[in-house]
Amino acid sequence: MHHLRIFLVLCFYVFLISCASPRQSTRLTIDDLNEVTGRMTRSLGASRLLAERGPDSPRMVIVINKVENLTTDLIPPAEQWMLMARLRGAMPIGELSERKNIVFQVEPERWQLVRDAGFDGSLGETHRPTHVMSATFRSARREARSDREHGAVVAVTDYYLLQYELIDLHTRQIEWTDEFEFKRQARGVRID
Repeated sequence: MHHLRIFLVLCFYVFLISCASPRQSTRLTIDDLNEVTGRMTRSLGASRLLAERGPDSPRMVIVINKVENLTTDLIPPAEQWMLMARLRGAMPIGELSERKNIVFQVEPERWQLVRDAGFDGSLGETHRPTHVMSATFRSARREARSDREHGAVVAVTDYYLLQYELIDLHTRQIEWTDEFEFKRQARGVRID
């Protein structure tokens, strides 16, 4: 009976610990993508391509036409395009659009896919594109283990690289490209 009480107390303790500690994951989050969007917007805004542009410049229409997921995260195509639709509507992009007279739009052929993924924001209007933008997501995983008195502690780090490329449709030249890196870490005890 004494052993049963100890066992129940231990189970309750493990339950409390599992409820109190946040679930750790190395999966991409909206906060990660918001941070990358801000960094991408600052990089594009400071680029040679946009240096001389202002609100009265001829309209530049950038269509996001390709998203490639080469990460270990399984991101269905609809979610990938929904992320691009969110990027298009992000505040830093909106501010850049006003300052430089740029319109960002998701390829109209992808609109239904974006809607099917649950995106209910504005996708804008369609304009004749002057530039196309592609986005490629990559990742690499690193795992570290230590044996803390036979309870294998595992630390997993996923390194992410998000690359954007902007091509002028008239010249077919790459006008701007940049890469943004970040990492996500999770630690825990591996139980066999």
